Amino acid sequence: MDRRKGKSLIRKRSNTTENDRIVTIDELFERFINYKVSQGLRERTLQDHKKLYRYFRDWLQQKIPNPKVGDITRDTVQTSQVNNDMDLHIFLK
Repeated sequence: MDRRKGKSLIRKRSNTTENDRIVTIDELFERFINYKVSQGLRERTLQDHKKLYRYFRDWLQQKIPNPKVGDITRDTVQTSQVNNDMDLHIFLK
């Protein structure tokens, strides 16, 4: 017999975790930038990363409005190259 008094224990855990949450590419990029800051990259390098990310984000926004990380596939990029759209590889050098 349990001699404790007060609220009973809840033994069942919630099924949702932080890893189950849908992460946006903006959130992921922010994590990337924070990591690069912690590595001590120069401000100019960080600004270049941000500039290239904006180009990529604008290009991607035309393909997939409000994209999440899981929405971006190889077909997303390859289809644009086949259709003679702006080449993504220019921005990913």
